[in-house]
Amino acid sequence: MAMRAVAVDPTQTFNRAVSAYKAGRLGDAEQLCQQILSAQPGHFDAAHVLAVVQASRGRNDLALASYDRALAMRRRPTCSTIAATDFWRWAALRR
Repeated sequence: MAMRAVAVDPTQTFNRAVSAYKAGRLGDAEQLCQQILSAQPGHFDAAHVLAVVQASRGRNDLALASYDRALAMRRRPTCSTIAATDFWRWAALRR
């Protein structure tokens, strides 16, 4: 029996990812963000939260790649697109 692809509702899945992150379920949050990005590679918020989650898990190389991906989506990041604390976390990881 062939498996059917399950459609991802990015808004609902993103809300679940944020809830998982806030609840400390970092693995779930990471997986949900990756699901969104598989369906919508240009989803800035999912790339951003994925980077935050990966940094929180100590997965710095992956976090840097995700931060870079998010920054590439928003060529001119501002405080409204990336919180200043996240930017400094990204900058510290680059050292």
